[in-house]
Amino acid sequence: MRKQFGGPWPELKLDVLKRYLTAYITALKNKPFHKVYIDSFAGDGTVQTKTGRVLEGSAKIALDINGFDEYIFIEEDPDNINALQQLCNGYPTKAVQVLGGDANYLIANWLTSMADVRRMRGVAFFDPFGMELAWDTLEAVARTRALDVWYWFSLSGLYRQTPLSRHKISDDKITSVNKVFGTDQ
Repeated sequence: MRKQFGGPWPELKLDVLKRYLTAYITALKNKPFHKVYIDSFAGDGTVQTKTGRVLEGSAKIALDINGFDEYIFIEEDPDNINALQQLCNGYPTKAVQVLGGDANYLIANWLTSMADVRRMRGVAFFDPFGMELAWDTLEAVARTRALDVWYWFSLSGLYRQTPLSRHKISDDKITSVNKVFGTDQ
């Protein structure tokens, strides 16, 4: 079953992203950078609200904006990967990669493969459903000094990991929280 999202937040978030990406590309239009858009936890290219309304997701919004030289979509779910690939097939002139697997690992590998990040600029969009994004990944992206980061932190994911009683926090929940914050402090 598809994840459904309630309230006005998905539409608001996607509208702000669209306006930002448009302004970003306009600002870098005549700059000699390789411009990249990275979308981790990209889903299937759509967002379904609890009212049943289907919105264009972040991947579709980015593909509709001309000016990026490369698009990288990362997703773990096989059904979402197939849907993303079908979406990208509708943009045959765009350089798109759909990567399947753990976003933390795939981003680290992609950053390692970059020959010269000084010639690159881009936007990294992180919108995990839960606590999947590791602090180490954010640090690696920040070290490039080339990517603007959009991180929609899952506060509800954090709440799910941290019960009110400290004695009820299991080791796997502690590990999850430590990964997200990058420390065991």
